[in-house]
Amino acid sequence: MALLLGVVSFLLVSHGRTTAGEAAASAPDVEVASVEQRDIPVYREWIGTLDGLVNAAIRSQVAGYLLTQNYSERSFVKKGKLLFEIDPRAIQAAVDQTQGRLAQANGADRDLLQAKLDLRQIKLNDLLSVVQLYKALGDGWRS
Repeated sequence: MALLLGVVSFLLVSHGRTTAGEAAASAPDVEVASVEQRDIPVYREWIGTLDGLVNAAIRSQVAGYLLTQNYSERSFVKKGKLLFEIDPRAIQAAVDQTQGRLAQANGADRDLLQAKLDLRQIKLNDLLSVVQLYKALGDGWRS
């Protein structure tokens, strides 16, 4: 066991030694440059958010797909200027649907009004029939 320990120690010590030739061969290469005076720009990268003096939240009042954007980023815009153009097909479909429902409701109102007029006419006819009956009965009693 002592012999084995001695052999391992010898191998470790002899492996760590190098000769002068080996040390010179493994020296790093060094580059040499001439010195000159000049301005060197300093660049830095930052992550952040910019905030303007006046910020406007631009939100759509209607839903739809954008067809065009009529301004460029960071440009000044004036009040009333057209900023976006939205695809009108979805909005037009909603308008057409609402107009159809309105026409349907107006038709239903006309039908209801006509039914009320018909009912009044029937009541009036019934009342006239009763009056005629009483008149006929009254004439029959007199004779």
